[in-house]
Amino acid sequence: MLQQAQYVIWAGDALRKRSSGFSEEHRMLLTLPRIWKKDEGGRSVWTAKDHAALVKLTVPERIRSHRSEFPEIGELPGNPPIDLQSFDRWWSLERVGSLQQWVEMSGQLKAPDIRCFNPTGLEAVDEWTRNVPE
Repeated sequence: MLQQAQYVIWAGDALRKRSSGFSEEHRMLLTLPRIWKKDEGGRSVWTAKDHAALVKLTVPERIRSHRSEFPEIGELPGNPPIDLQSFDRWWSLERVGSLQQWVEMSGQLKAPDIRCFNPTGLEAVDEWTRNVPE
């Protein structure tokens, strides 16, 4: 049975430093954390490491294929052949558990639970915690 795995792709310090001179749009495109979903499981010889490696190979190639749209990235994603080090130089990868909706999780909280939250100093959040119905 296939399950959907989620991978968070984080920009590393080297990528944040390298992209500091890029336009804001391109810097954000490269450095904001991304979540990729991938079907995995079932009867297969693939291990978790195999699945992660496939994601790692795909990320730099995907960026490399868009070089014509923003040439300022230059050779950043690496030249073919793409390997795992092409990814590891600029990003890190984390496989995360199941995706849950905030509304499902917060719906389990009762007013007394929420009232024990310390004020955050953020007006909208603090107002929400004060006005939770009984």
